[in-house]
Amino acid sequence: MSRRYLAVAFDRALALFVDDAWLALAVLAWLAIVKLALLALARVTPRPSSGWAGLLLFVGLALILVRSALRAPRAAGGGDASAPPGGQASPREHAGHAVPGARPLALRLDAASFPHPVERLQWRETAVSWVVLTGPYAYKIKKPVHFDFIDASTLERRRFLCEEELRLNRRFAPDLYEAVVPLAEHDGHPEAGSSRTPVEYAVRMRQFDASEELAARLDSGSVSERDMAGFGERLAGWHEAASIAQDPSYGDVPLVRSQVLGNFSALRPHLQGAQAERLQSLQEWTQAQLQRLAPLLAQRRATGRVRECHGDLHAGNVVHWQEHYLPFDCLEFEPRLRWIDVFSDVSFLFMDLMSRNRDDLAHAFVSGYCERGGDYEGLQLLHFFAVYRALVRAKVDALAVAGAAPA
Repeated sequence: MSRRYLAVAFDRALALFVDDAWLALAVLAWLAIVKLALLALARVTPRPSSGWAGLLLFVGLALILVRSALRAPRAAGGGDASAPPGGQASPREHAGHAVPGARPLALRLDAASFPHPVERLQWRETAVSWVVLTGPYAYKIKKPVHFDFIDASTLERRRFLCEEELRLNRRFAPDLYEAVVPLAEHDGHPEAGSSRTPVEYAVRMRQFDASEELAARLDSGSVSERDMAGFGERLAGWHEAASIAQDPSYGDVPLVRSQVLGNFSALRPHLQGAQAERLQSLQEWTQAQLQRLAPLLAQRRATGRVRECHGDLHAGNVVHWQEHYLPFDCLEFEPRLRWIDVFSDVSFLFMDLMSRNRDDLAHAFVSGYCERGGDYEGLQLLHFFAVYRALVRAKVDALAVAGAAPA
């Protein structure tokens, strides 16, 4: 009789583990089952040992905790593979509004959702996207958000942005960027690459280790001048093949002036005292440079130097892949920040390398670019655009601290 009650008690407890949210209920249920088991033993044994109660409690609670811990595979870093980044149960934004309790499809993907083997699931999150890492592939999924700089509020917009991301990045890294993949649901379970009606889209790319990003390799001291000169040469080739701007507003002097000077108005509320004074001096220098360089900027636009570039070319968006450095994650959502003078693209990485005290690599990179493309004229714009890029980084950092900028 006692064995039968114990078996029933274990079965009841195991049946409760549908989700970790039921943990408290499982504990309460187990306490009730222990009570029932002791009553049953009392009928068989006039004086059941008091050790039975302690044994049942210990075994049951241990079983609950162990089964709860093993309920789902874990992502790297100890996170639950079915839990969203940061342990949040819902996204912070949905078309500009919070959705309490809603769990996006991106965060419900599991190993069975993919048509290929999954080594382990990990999530990365920015203000505008989720990246799901599977081992062999990474899936980048746009969030349904609408900010000043990006409209991804509808499924069609997110599909368009995914297709643009694929098109733009395949210019630089065709082996990394593979396809736009539809995501569907079947009986409430998400599926990647399904033939069912899409409810979301993702960019599928080959996954690489973060230690292969240029930023990480700079930290480890494994980047040479030859590496950066070679990357400069390849960037010149990519720029030569890039489309020339046809829209008369892209890269023209009024737009450049607006973009550059806009950084000062965004930064000023965050600075005071000596920092504010230095910002004012920098603004005066920038305005003088704009006036001096305006004819050159206009001339270069007229002669085809404003092209569809990368737009966000810093060390975190360059990866060492198959013995070469390749750009990735170019700027797909705002054409005015992508259709730019080619030396604005060059100046971003130049500034980033200089900020890391790698003047040698910065100059090797620019030298390689000029030697391959012959655009020595652009050197007149190098410091102007480098200051602009540094101000953009300062603005993004300031807004991020204030909680108003994408990560």
